[in-house]
Formats: sequence, C-alpha cells, structure tokens
Amino acid sequence: MEENNKQLADKLSKWDYSLPVNEFKEVRDKIITECEITRYIFYNWLSAKTRISKADQKAIELVANKEIFK
Repeated sequence: MEENNKQLADKLSKWDYSLPVNEFKEVRDKIITECEITRYIFYNWLSAKTRISKADQKAIELVANKEIFK
C-alpha cells in the first residue's frame, strides 16, 4: 500500500532533524537543487502539505546516501 503524505513527511523530517545543525542548510540546499524545487516546496514536504514524488524520494535518498522511505 502506498504511503500517505503524512507518513512520507514524518520519515523525511525524522531524518532531516537528526542532522547536525551545521549540516542542515547544506543538505537542504542539495536536496532543493537535485529535486529542482523551491525552498517553499521543501518545507511543504516537511509539513505534509505537498506530496513527495517517487523520483524526488529517490533523489533525496541519493543526497542522504541512506534509505529513508522504506
């Protein structure tokens, strides 16, 4: 069964907020660049207002070098 926006947002934010403070902005900017989105959409993802596409999930995992959306 496909996950809903809230579940995807929870997984992304759990990983994102676990990053050290000095790495957060750098990683956020890499995700924004790789997914070709705005910062506004990134924060919408974290708050579950916008759905994270499968392609974007894969791009985020490549930046993270970790499986987040399993």
